[in-house]
Amino acid sequence: MKFVACFICLLFISYGESGKYYLQPRTFKLNNDYREFLEEYEKYKMYEPDYAKNYKNETFLKHRALQFERIKAQIKTHNENYKLGLVDYSRKTMPYSDWGPELKHKRLCGARMKAKPRALSNAQLLRIIKGWPKLPNNTQVNNCQFPNPVRDQQTCGCCWAFATISVIESILMTKKNIKTELSVQQLVDCDDADEGCDGGWPTTSFRYMQVNGLTSSKFYPYKNMKQQACRKAGHRNVLPPQFIVKQIEVEFKGDEESFRKLLYRTRSPVVIAAHANEAFMSVYTGRYKNETCPKNDPNHAMVMCGFGTDKFGDYWLIRNSWSPNWGENGFIKMAANNTCGVASFAMYPVIVGVNELDPFLGEIFEKQFRDDNRRYRD
Repeated sequence: MKFVACFICLLFISYGESGKYYLQPRTFKLNNDYREFLEEYEKYKMYEPDYAKNYKNETFLKHRALQFERIKAQIKTHNENYKLGLVDYSRKTMPYSDWGPELKHKRLCGARMKAKPRALSNAQLLRIIKGWPKLPNNTQVNNCQFPNPVRDQQTCGCCWAFATISVIESILMTKKNIKTELSVQQLVDCDDADEGCDGGWPTTSFRYMQVNGLTSSKFYPYKNMKQQACRKAGHRNVLPPQFIVKQIEVEFKGDEESFRKLLYRTRSPVVIAAHANEAFMSVYTGRYKNETCPKNDPNHAMVMCGFGTDKFGDYWLIRNSWSPNWGENGFIKMAANNTCGVASFAMYPVIVGVNELDPFLGEIFEKQFRDDNRRYRD
């Protein structure tokens, strides 16, 4: 009996509270860094649908450990260069640092472009913005006022929903002093023109809200998954149908001067779509700069809420939906020169009685509204 007990002890070493996770065969030993990582992020069980079961599988655990060691080595080298002043930003591990690249992009990125703005419409909109007065030198804008902390989309690729709702919440607070937390889950479950956790496009979600209204997260909380049925029936709308009357989507194609004018004139954040690669997923401090990142392959929706200049150069202020643990409390600075396509698209809603009479935008909204009606009617 003692022999059997000793054999079992040698064969399996349990780690974690009450053997809750990580049964390790003797043939595979966790290094200390990965052991500490798993212990630190125990609280993030939501990142694995079947967390405990998966991590008790030797093959699964070994694969995850190798992914973690790969990222850890990258981060170590990168941060040494940061200390030497060779790069502009530092990196750190995140709860998903032991995921492979494909899994990260599937679960963290969800911007799926439905259709580009009409070429004629986009050219006219850009011409209007270009005609606005030139901004004074050294202009800095910070429209990063939000009623709620940065949220965490977890493993559901619905960045498009988090970004659109963050912009609406900010506009309501800054223009009308209305503080609310709107339901992301309603968009994930009920917006059939988008694909829930498999991706979507911000202006499509604006259109859904224009027709159906939106309730609050109190009545319809976030579940980190697309549920089998839309459950908005019976929930009181915080924002009624038609509260969004118009929307703009401008493809700037890296025209940063015009983009700055839009942020300066609206005094509100806008939704953007850019490319998020593995390095971006572990950003910590500084100004994110990546000259090899594609500028024309948007896969992640975020919120742009300002711009300025620091010791590293010109930057854009970005709010993400990967928890306050990412970046600096969920925000980062991204280098100008259209890094990763950050200044390629801007999407912005017009809300009844809130910003619909903005004199700087009236001409744009009137033109875009006509085009939108034709587009959705076709």
